[in-house]
Amino acid sequence: TLFNATFPAYPSLTLSASTANLTIWFPRGASYVISSLEAKGVASTNTTQGAFRIFSYTPKSNLTEFADEPAWFSFSASADTFKIIEVNEVRRDISLEGYESLFISDSYQIISKSSDLSKIGLLLPSGAYGVTAMGIWGQIPSDRLTITSSNVTITFSPALSRGSEGRFTLNYILPWKDHVNTQTWSNFYVNLTLFDNDSWIIRKWTTTVTLPEGATLLSQPPSTNLNSLTQSAYQTTLIFVFYNATPFQNVTFNFTFGYTVFWESFRPTLWMGATVTVVAV
Repeated sequence: TLFNATFPAYPSLTLSASTANLTIWFPRGASYVISSLEAKGVASTNTTQGAFRIFSYTPKSNLTEFADEPAWFSFSASADTFKIIEVNEVRRDISLEGYESLFISDSYQIISKSSDLSKIGLLLPSGAYGVTAMGIWGQIPSDRLTITSSNVTITFSPALSRGSEGRFTLNYILPWKDHVNTQTWSNFYVNLTLFDNDSWIIRKWTTTVTLPEGATLLSQPPSTNLNSLTQSAYQTTLIFVFYNATPFQNVTFNFTFGYTVFWESFRPTLWMGATVTVVAV
């Protein structure tokens, strides 16, 4: 099957530029056919990085301000393995539950641009376990999930037709030791990734991080894309929002929080105290 992609050849700047470089990352499994740049005789070099093929075109000289130069390339790919989707929104909820547990819930809203989208592959962070998936009608059966150490494939039933919307949620647990370092008995350093799909463009990506009940934020993550920070007497929540997120953005963040083990028994003690009070009355 032959695909054709059009795009701006160079950035449109408010000022002129003496040189401009162009780099094209081809989709996984795509075989290059021809491009408008090659047709014009523009020289290029190509390399590979993992499953990606990368074309780098020689600099363009004297790029004028507000340049508007279109370009296109054609590639071939199997219609069974290469599907086009539009990812409108992804919401990731990260919950740090006391000690030793990071619960992750990723909710997807996609639109199929292919004639029939029967399955979709999603990357899993290293060490993820306890993987389950939910659809709009409840939990997706295990026979429609193919899980490996690095990804999970969800089979749709029925398949999504062209233009139809799909909504589903992927839940899993991450090892505490891989993302949280204990600095002292009550201080913890967290290092997390906001999103990690290496080939998607996501219209809106929202990540919510909820600290353990009773935890105190000691150092804030970088303010870039930090949409809100809510701190109450018992709970701290951070919300990050990205628009048109791509694999080329810096998507890791870190912060430090304080937490004592006594908070684990706070609510049971509170309920027991209330029960004793009621019995006493």
